[in-house]
Amino acid sequence: MAVLGNLLHCLSTDAQAREAAEQQLLEHQQRDPAGFAASCAATMCDGSQPPQARQLAALLLKNTLPVPGVEGSLQGPVLQALADSSDAALRRGAALCAAKLACSNFAAVAPQLLALCRRPDVTPELLSCFGQIAEHWQCSGAGLLPGSAELMKATLSFLSLTKPAPLRGAAAEALSLLVPVSLGATKEAAGEVLAATLAAGTGEAELRLLGVAACECYEALGTPQLQQMIDLCRGALRGTGEASQVQAVELWETLAAYELYLLDGKPSGQCRGLLQQALPNLMPLLLEALQARPSTWQSGSWDPEEDASPVQEAACGAVITVAKVTGDACVGPILQFASAAMSSQDEWQRRSALLAFGALQDGPSTQALRPFVASALPNLLEALRSHPVPEASAAAWTLGRVLDKNPGSVADEAQAVLFDAALRRLRAEAALAEELCYCLDGLVDQQAAVLEPVPFGAVLESLLAATQRALPQSRTQHALLSCLTELLGRASEECLPQMESLLDEVLKQAELEQVGGAAARGLFCCLRVLIVRLGPRVQSRSSAVSSLLARHGAAGEEEAIRAMGHLAAALGANFEGTQLWPALLASIRRPDIPEACHASLAALGDVAKALGAAFAPAAAAAVASLAPLLTGGNLPNALRATRCLGAIFQAMGGATPHLEELLTALQSLAGPALQDLGDGPGGSDAAAPSSLGRCYARQGPQPRLPRSHHALLGEGSRGKERDPKRDFLEAVLFAIEALVVSCQQQGGVPPAVQCIVAFAITMLPTLGTGPPVLRSGLRLVGRLAEEATGVLRRLLLERPTVQDHLQKLLVLGGSSPNTSVRNEASKIQKFLSG
Repeated sequence: MAVLGNLLHCLSTDAQAREAAEQQLLEHQQRDPAGFAASCAATMCDGSQPPQARQLAALLLKNTLPVPGVEGSLQGPVLQALADSSDAALRRGAALCAAKLACSNFAAVAPQLLALCRRPDVTPELLSCFGQIAEHWQCSGAGLLPGSAELMKATLSFLSLTKPAPLRGAAAEALSLLVPVSLGATKEAAGEVLAATLAAGTGEAELRLLGVAACECYEALGTPQLQQMIDLCRGALRGTGEASQVQAVELWETLAAYELYLLDGKPSGQCRGLLQQALPNLMPLLLEALQARPSTWQSGSWDPEEDASPVQEAACGAVITVAKVTGDACVGPILQFASAAMSSQDEWQRRSALLAFGALQDGPSTQALRPFVASALPNLLEALRSHPVPEASAAAWTLGRVLDKNPGSVADEAQAVLFDAALRRLRAEAALAEELCYCLDGLVDQQAAVLEPVPFGAVLESLLAATQRALPQSRTQHALLSCLTELLGRASEECLPQMESLLDEVLKQAELEQVGGAAARGLFCCLRVLIVRLGPRVQSRSSAVSSLLARHGAAGEEEAIRAMGHLAAALGANFEGTQLWPALLASIRRPDIPEACHASLAALGDVAKALGAAFAPAAAAAVASLAPLLTGGNLPNALRATRCLGAIFQAMGGATPHLEELLTALQSLAGPALQDLGDGPGGSDAAAPSSLGRCYARQGPQPRLPRSHHALLGEGSRGKERDPKRDFLEAVLFAIEALVVSCQQQGGVPPAVQCIVAFAITMLPTLGTGPPVLRSGLRLVGRLAEEATGVLRRLLLERPTVQDHLQKLLVLGGSSPNTSVRNEASKIQKFLSG
């Protein structure tokens, strides 16, 4: 009854009563997750309670799952709520719960979901549940979903044009997630999916599914299917639904991205050159889309922020990716279009021509492009200086692309002229900031690896003036702040006094920003770079910075949370985290908001490293907050929690709270992952392409037109794809090493730590001999030899494979160019010979 009472109080108009009820619910959830889950499930099914209370109970249950041991008793209530015909919001919450239950016990839950599918009152929420199951499964890194063929077959039946549009759309959305984790190697299954998708129509969800299916059923695609796809997309493009028009274009970007993935040497298959074959019919379709006007178009009054054309933007991205795949073959059609459109009296046609030329800059050979770039430069500069905003915007972006992809095509004298023109236009027309900043980024890249105070001051002045004129929370303001962030990363040490003045300006502006807005994110990204560059100089403003970060961090602002870690790293032992702990730990306790949760884990690790032993007062609360992430069944969360735990181990050593329980949790998680990894790549690569359908989502406002991204801070670009289980196991290895080092510095390695080191050494044969693993493995073996000779000798006697691998490590270590690695290898060799 306590849970129900607090749920009802959460609906109160009294803010204080709501806050107290929310706190009590959180404490109950942490104290007794099984009982809390049962109470939430009962409330979900109680038709006498207010709908909002039942909906909230469903969401709280979703956030509590998994709860081992009681999930069998939760299945009935959850499925009952999922079948409720009167409350769509309740069904959505129940679908989220059912998906989590299915991932814990698919064999028990899936038949019950399929039974609901056979009822005449099937709802979109039931079908969406199938997609959520697939998404949870994919996030776990477990490859293909065993037994999912029946789910996919049932969902495919709802793609029929005879079904109501809401069911068709829900089925298509679910299949976009299901197909990547369900299709095996059988061409029959792939052909069936592709045929059903091609016949499903041209709705937004159906076209999105077509893009995913084209990648997952790539081997089943032939010329007839490609032509059918082009015809479908042309029909959608000439229809009236803008969302469907965008999807009709983006699916070709998805397929092109998949072919790039294959051309990159991925082992899942060979590129068949389908886009090269389809180019004569495909490129006219994409160029037609590139000319799409916004619904609000009026010559002379176009605003790039308010009047953008989503179809044109999508087409620009698609042409870029197709050009990367098809290379020189696309140069002729695109230049023919651009040449004709540039001579038009219509400024939108001229804009389309400029965009086409910019999209062409990456993919074709430099030899094929350089003559055309040189001849186009005068027209591009003129358009940037004095033409109407639609053309100037496209010219600035195209010049940015040229500098980004073909910098040798622009002579130094032309770069100087362009630099002056870009700054002048930026001062006059802040609405062009996004594209002009791209151009300025490229010029800075070309002109100086390190910016000296004079050019830094000129650009800084223009950016700040434009920022102050830009509308708060606007894309323009965000673009200017992003450019400013790039600039800070390039500035020389002599620019630090200017940066201190800028910090005061950023703090003043951030105080005025709405919590959670796009401009706030841009400000905090800029603030992070300022903190890193200024280092200890930020001490005098640390109180103001901490107060600001606490306020925005409490709202889950990712960039503000990451800035907390940078502040700790800058201040070291002088860091005072009292204001920041509540926001930092609260975000860690919300894995349902992964961006904020992961940012908090990274920041907490930075704080622990910065404070060292002084982290002790916060250690217990930190460990209590992150420990559930180690047992929650979500590999990305466990990976980041383990990295954070490694930093805490480094700071606290043997004094880490609940050390033995944490080590047991790490070993219980690492064991199955080690076994899966040892069995070979299995399903991980088969699932890899599935992310392509969703790889274009970005945090913050997306650039109106595509551009390269230079990661200055944070986790950086994904780069080469990695196995999530290997990443996790390496994080475990490095965390154990950090613990051992800290324990040795404290005077000795406790028995529990000796045992986990022995376990870590058994991981080495599976993790291989990559440089980081080699160094860490040798150091661990050496430390175990020093601290627990008997434990190591017994391990080598009982596990011959470990001894064989150790010999291999010693050979590699003995020939390493790194002196410390060679010394570790020599030390262990003496131990083995003794």
